[in-house]
Amino acid sequence: MRIHLAYAWLPSHYTEDVETLLMTDRQWMSPFLWRSEFRNILTKYLRANHYSFSQIIEIMRKAEEFMTNREYLVKSEIALNLVNGSGCSAYNCEYVALANELGTKLITYDKELIQEFPDVAMTAKQYLKRLPK
Repeated sequence: MRIHLAYAWLPSHYTEDVETLLMTDRQWMSPFLWRSEFRNILTKYLRANHYSFSQIIEIMRKAEEFMTNREYLVKSEIALNLVNGSGCSAYNCEYVALANELGTKLITYDKELIQEFPDVAMTAKQYLKRLPK
């Protein structure tokens, strides 16, 4: 399962669903590029003075610790094949490729991914609704 890791570490209107998902399913996985994505998000928070530099470093450290042994290398041909059949970026198709390879769902709030890959991509709320009660 891939989820935008920022929602697990930084407050947003998705935080409640993401925290529920984390308590329900701890099998989170991601391509290695999650680190760059997360660093870019943290940079925005830092530059907007929402967090101090030391807080940003600590958030990144905790996220990296959480993701230990949960990162995967995605085969370029598979990601590019998804690019070729969609309007999504190669960057986003890496997440779809990994979800497909692992036989799991891609948890995301990217509307384009959800529209282009509805069998794989969904929000945390959508995923939680599918779980048995």
